Amino acid sequence: MGKYFAAGFALQALLLFFAAARNRLFLRRPSDSVGRAGMALFGLALIGYPLLAIVFGRPWTQAEAFGIAPDPTVVATLGVVVAATRRHWELLVLPLIWCAYSGATLWTMESPDAALLPAAAVLTIALNGWKGRSPPTTH
Repeated sequence: MGKYFAAGFALQALLLFFAAARNRLFLRRPSDSVGRAGMALFGLALIGYPLLAIVFGRPWTQAEAFGIAPDPTVVATLGVVVAATRRHWELLVLPLIWCAYSGATLWTMESPDAALLPAAAVLTIALNGWKGRSPPTTH
């Protein structure tokens, strides 16, 4: 099963790379409310996820770090896509599937942070939809 997840994450990396290479992935200014929310999601991935180890009484060796563990990496991806100047639904498909899968797995394991990824997914969908109502700032 892990090889399928690895292939999905590799595909996501390629999608992000090509979106950026074609100059289609610009970030909103942090002063914009949607841009701030995207950067907050990114900050959660970088700082919040490792701190969850302390909050839930786990040793530092079990801390999840961006770029190493899938959950914070997905939250960082959600943050970048939310902070982009335009909607990128195509870049959200795989991360949102992972949020549902990981959330269900953690819920089954009765983990206290089971709702975190599904909540990030719902917030991302709402913020990405809100982009059409709030004008993006220029890059």
